[in-house]
Amino acid sequence: MIKIKHVSYVWAAILVALAVIVASPVSAQQESKLYEVLKRGKVIVGVTSEVPPFGSIDNGKLVGFDIDIAKLIAKALFEDENKIEFKKLAFSARWSAVGTGEVDFGIMVTTIWPDRLGRVTFTRGYIRSGLAVLARDDIGTSNIADLNDQKYTFAILDTPSEHKLMDAKLPKAKTLVLSSEADMLTAVRTGRAHALLIDTPVAAWRAKNLPGLQNVGILGSSTQNAIFLRQNDFQWWYYLDALVAEMRCASLYNDYKAIYNKWFEVDPPSPEKCIAFKD
Repeated sequence: MIKIKHVSYVWAAILVALAVIVASPVSAQQESKLYEVLKRGKVIVGVTSEVPPFGSIDNGKLVGFDIDIAKLIAKALFEDENKIEFKKLAFSARWSAVGTGEVDFGIMVTTIWPDRLGRVTFTRGYIRSGLAVLARDDIGTSNIADLNDQKYTFAILDTPSEHKLMDAKLPKAKTLVLSSEADMLTAVRTGRAHALLIDTPVAAWRAKNLPGLQNVGILGSSTQNAIFLRQNDFQWWYYLDALVAEMRCASLYNDYKAIYNKWFEVDPPSPEKCIAFKD
């Protein structure tokens, strides 16, 4: 049973989603993850434990920005942030995990890119992102334009978005395709590559916390990290999307702000900016 303490225009959208489920036949109810989650009494969430500050293991405990955002969703669903089960996923398994129902949704440093829209459905973004260049600080430059040279090697993931960005922005640089952020980071720190492409919030955190690295800047335009879920489940998407809007724009903003400040040591964009998502 969900008890709503704060009512706003977005909570009205959530109530509409719930009303659709209540008014639907049992067979239709079973098609929505929202109905399944409420009946189960806990939400199962796919996360990563390899990308601080979004998800990592600290003293045997799963912690991070994405972890706390998922707990906030559980609290909104059940008034108890502990009614949640985390499943650590490899990035290569995240799409199938939501598609097969192994997890109810995923929140794991996942950027909205057009090539991904055929696999999953995204909510609106819960944090601004994009791809940034994280480089060794001994390469002799902190200018992205200078890195468009064949003497520089970039560690990247084998995704269409990263290949396209390299071809468009740094066509002369060499690429080293690897399977995980951990492998890319190791390649840079051991000298196999000079730089890597990584989400902008992660690049800022890595540069601040790991010696020998610099955040050179964003490559291309900014976008958003978002929650992803299986396709063709309107009620579940509507509910999660509305919750994200509550976090960034309305009654859950103070909770969101506290989590954001905890992990990034700055305040998030104000609600006035996030409504238009031009932060």
